[in-house]
Amino acid sequence: MTQEDKDLVLLVIADTRVALKNLDMPTKEKMLTVMVKKQYQTGQVCVKVGEPNSLFYVVKSGSFSGLKANKKVTFSMGMCFCEEDILSEQNSTMTITATEESVCWCLDRYAYREVTLARSELYNFPLGARPVESGSVSPIPLLFVR
Repeated sequence: MTQEDKDLVLLVIADTRVALKNLDMPTKEKMLTVMVKKQYQTGQVCVKVGEPNSLFYVVKSGSFSGLKANKKVTFSMGMCFCEEDILSEQNSTMTITATEESVCWCLDRYAYREVTLARSELYNFPLGARPVESGSVSPIPLLFVR
């Protein structure tokens, strides 16, 4: 993965709606090392509705389209799709097809879990918990009512 690719993936991750954006930088960097590049030909289906999908996709080049809730959606360079699929075991909610020759960086659900689990065990925190830096949180005054 080139530095340009890393920058693209990190930028996309920072804008996701899921837990990826809340990972610390060392975990994100480790995640970049387990992502794989996948190429798709025009018309090739990468995700089918109702079928299992364990990949999160970041579009490096090309474009994809699909239908979600009877609404056409498109994905192009710098966009991502299937972010929820790395967090759950549910089947895909849409079919996504390459509309031109395309390249994606993909993160597998199991690799994601391994990276985040290894990081949380390193600090001995439960999965998803993040350490709080000393002095970064001010005390909350408590109000006691008798």
